[in-house]
Amino acid sequence: AANAPDRGRVAVAPATFVDYQAGADGFTGMAGVNRVGVTLTGAGIPEQLVGEQVTPNYFEVLGVPPAKGRWLQPPDVNPVLPTVAFISDGPWRERFGAPDSIVAQTIRLNNQPVEVVGDMPPGFEGVTHFGTAESIAFWVAAYYPADLLANHGDHEINVIARLKPGATIASTQASITAVSLALAEQFPNSNSTMRANVRDLSEDLVRRVRKPLLVLMGIVSLILLIACANVANLLMVRGMGRQREIAVRFALGATRRRVLVGLITQGLVLALLACAAGVALAWWAQQILVSLAPISMTTVGVIGLDWRVVLFAAVIAVANGVLFGALPASQARRARLNDTLKSERTMVTPGLMRWRNGLMVTEVALSTILLVGAGLMIRSLMVLNGVQLGFRTDRVMAMNITLPEQRYATGDARLAFFEQLETRLKSVAGVHAVGFANRFPMRGAWTSGIQIDGDTMPGAYDGTPFQAVSPGYFDTLGFRLVSGRVLTDGDRKGSEPVAVVSQAFSRYLDGANPIGRRLRRGDNAPWITVVGVVADVRRDGQKAQIEPQVY
Repeated sequence: AANAPDRGRVAVAPATFVDYQAGADGFTGMAGVNRVGVTLTGAGIPEQLVGEQVTPNYFEVLGVPPAKGRWLQPPDVNPVLPTVAFISDGPWRERFGAPDSIVAQTIRLNNQPVEVVGDMPPGFEGVTHFGTAESIAFWVAAYYPADLLANHGDHEINVIARLKPGATIASTQASITAVSLALAEQFPNSNSTMRANVRDLSEDLVRRVRKPLLVLMGIVSLILLIACANVANLLMVRGMGRQREIAVRFALGATRRRVLVGLITQGLVLALLACAAGVALAWWAQQILVSLAPISMTTVGVIGLDWRVVLFAAVIAVANGVLFGALPASQARRARLNDTLKSERTMVTPGLMRWRNGLMVTEVALSTILLVGAGLMIRSLMVLNGVQLGFRTDRVMAMNITLPEQRYATGDARLAFFEQLETRLKSVAGVHAVGFANRFPMRGAWTSGIQIDGDTMPGAYDGTPFQAVSPGYFDTLGFRLVSGRVLTDGDRKGSEPVAVVSQAFSRYLDGANPIGRRLRRGDNAPWITVVGVVADVRRDGQKAQIEPQVY
């Protein structure tokens, strides 16, 4: 119901997913999936890979058989570490040549042996890939431990399902809504505001780009109409110059059909040659545009000129060639042959002038629409560029690091690694500040419901964005301190739990100063005292709404 396509959207808790599987009707299968990162070792330089943890029925629900090998199966679920993996087609070619050459062999992910049991066909991508910078390189079977299946508030996975024959999205929505309402009554602390929405997968994957693509299609359609009108005018002018020639052919006994066939053939040859040149130019331009695309738009690499594009261009070319190639002959036939042969000037009939004037008016009108639209778009871009994100992006380098769980099994071990890395990076020449966090701006958020000490509206603040950050995070990204203090090295385990919040957090307090107030993430969680307020940031870009933030 919200304007933003992802506003209020969260992942599904594995415990809730199991309830959906058991209680929802109308599906032949339902699968869970979430993204994971690992390090590939034992094959040259270690490399970070992004993959998906999936329930064994994931590929069956998608209806895509493997190119080689077998699907994942329930026995592949391992409670300790994955022992088998599926691989994609693309990311492995540089290391191993053809991907199917490593099927049935063993690779090392996070320094653990994993058997490759199959590979997916070329072009297949996981459902979490669209709109992200990294391609999915592998799939492993997901294991949900008992403590996770008992926690309906730990939202970690995406859920896909396949409808039964005859079932509709509307009918399955009613079924899954009933399950959501039952869970809300059974688990009010975690599910009181949670409702599942059933959407078509293809529409959901493009939810963020649907409107821009429709606008782009409209612009391209207008340009196409302008080009067709322009070419039509040129062909009509060319045909007007051949009126005496056409009149002579009629006078010598040529039939209308024969003249029409000749003119249409000439128009078709011209149109198809232009079509071929246009397709070649489009292919060349597409290569340049794809090479210029930012790294976050890797999906643009699948854009290409397939048979549908060529067929569409050919149909447009043929239609123009036939319609406007035949028009001069039709006009010449209606004119008086004696007048046309005697005249030393080109005879222009009223009907032909109406065509030309109509096409010219159409061109001007469409061009005006495009110019106005372009002006509005440029103005919008200028306004967006003037919107401050709330943090600095210049002279900042960001990187993602995934630690192997078997070596860094505890939070203390992972924190120690990043603190040592931070210390070493600070000693590098030219480095001014270093910070680390579990999520960076523009890359999603960790959301949680919170309680505020003394508040009378529990559950009103579900979906508050959280970030776990190091003390250097604020200085590195240039956050502006509004009041109080930022986090320090003394704010660690064993000391009083404290947090820094954004200015928008005061919405929860009717505009009051947040410093000194306490919050917590559940009835059994410790109280956290707010010690500082920093300026608001737009976590999801210039168009995003400013939301309360807890650091």
